[in-house]
Amino acid sequence: MSTRINASSDRRIWMLNGLEVTRLCIDFTFTIHLWEGSRELTIIIEVPFTLRIDEHEQQLDPNAGTTLGPALQILHKPVESLTAYRHGRLVVAFVDGTTLDVDKDWQYESWHTFGSGELADIAMLCSPHDAAPWGDE
Repeated sequence: MSTRINASSDRRIWMLNGLEVTRLCIDFTFTIHLWEGSRELTIIIEVPFTLRIDEHEQQLDPNAGTTLGPALQILHKPVESLTAYRHGRLVVAFVDGTTLDVDKDWQYESWHTFGSGELADIAMLCSPHDAAPWGDE
């Protein structure tokens, strides 16, 4: 299954249909590994984020591992899209309507992503600097 990207001046949206969360890692970050066939993507979140499931919204913090229990529900969920905004926000949308939303932290690196194969263009870093996560063209 191929990956589509929609790019505009303020955001990049990757349609990731077919990828599924296959692994989660919790240390002082929250790492999400997505995989399907020859496509792989890793998302590393280093700051507090919001998880929305149905009508429930929860604030989770990778630096407080005990808060991350609700995020385990995304394991094996299929992903619909990943959206990175120029100002640093990241949104991971799942097929069932669940979303994971990370806002930019102006003091620390907030998140970064890297992929392989056809997802290699999803190599981004949300630093505390005033630059788009994908780098300025």
